[in-house]
Amino acid sequence: MNNQNLIDRLNSIAKVDDSWQDEVLFYEQNQEWLDYSTKIAVLILRVLRKNRDAGKYPSSQKDLADLLKVSPQQVNKYGRGTENLTLETIIRIAQAIGNQLINVSSVHGEESQSAIPPVGSKPLTQYA
Repeated sequence: MNNQNLIDRLNSIAKVDDSWQDEVLFYEQNQEWLDYSTKIAVLILRVLRKNRDAGKYPSSQKDLADLLKVSPQQVNKYGRGTENLTLETIIRIAQAIGNQLINVSSVHGEESQSAIPPVGSKPLTQYA
């Protein structure tokens, strides 16, 4: 087999990996909510770290998973900041860690109103 035949043969069986283009397109199209999700993830991880340092519960992603009644893998997804979290999930996490995660500063021209009830105002089970 000469070089040109070998090159032609390799080109015919080689796969072009363009999957990275789909990932770039996804991030470009979803940049706004991904930014919010990342900020929420950082806050969750900070609270867990502070709890661990202070000896408080929940202090790990596993503890948080137990409280939320989800798998540790699901909480790990939350911690990566790539999950499109529902408001219900955000509220459940906020209640579990005892820290507000989001705040809506204006709703239809009204002054500051929180989208999340104050921590401790409702038991976590009401969101399950």
